[in-house]
Amino acid sequence: MKPTDATTEATRSAAEIRAYLVGRLNAALPRPEMFGGEIALRTLLDHLAFVDDREQAWGDENQALRASGAFQATGVIGGFALLLPDHRDQKAAASVYAEFAHRNGWLELDRALTPEEYQALLGEVPAWCAENKWFTDVVESFGPPSLLIGGTNPQFSKTLGYATERPEDPMIFFHLWNGTRPGNPPGGAPMYGQPVVMAVRRADGGDGPFSGTFTFTPEGAHRRPPAQEY
Repeated sequence: MKPTDATTEATRSAAEIRAYLVGRLNAALPRPEMFGGEIALRTLLDHLAFVDDREQAWGDENQALRASGAFQATGVIGGFALLLPDHRDQKAAASVYAEFAHRNGWLELDRALTPEEYQALLGEVPAWCAENKWFTDVVESFGPPSLLIGGTNPQFSKTLGYATERPEDPMIFFHLWNGTRPGNPPGGAPMYGQPVVMAVRRADGGDGPFSGTFTFTPEGAHRRPPAQEY
């Protein structure tokens, strides 16, 4: 059946489809819960990989996530649940998909670090994590993030990502957590006035275990789930 003129006019171009998907991905990464969480992010990346002929890279990424232990039966959320106190942390999970988006040129950064800023951050992280740190400590030490996952309210858990414009430079993520005061229902008054840094993660995409990409603060090591829950 020959398409009508109206049907032809309504068809989107490949460039329009790609721009739409990139826009939706960059809207979903900072607020994953509002867009359907990890499943929605995976769907968007699957579509973008098809549009950009990157299916093989996306397949390789999924294999690497499983091999490293980042992807468990419940998804990347399951990988983080073995290492961080919030077993439903969509914000931490979103950071893994942000890495892949950055390496493929789909991630729109709020701020790109200079090479000098990036190298300074890498050099400071081990000593910096030797003491407990808070949300304000991260921003004061390293400036505004390249990607804020979790909203602007300073009281709640979030993940801060730092990146250069170079896709080959691994992103650095600060995973921050804030619980609920004892005796309060979930979603009640936060335990702390601002979230505390649990760990800093270098998304190096290597062949080692997922846990090896984390540098824990004392608080993060204290709240890390016990081995028997793995």
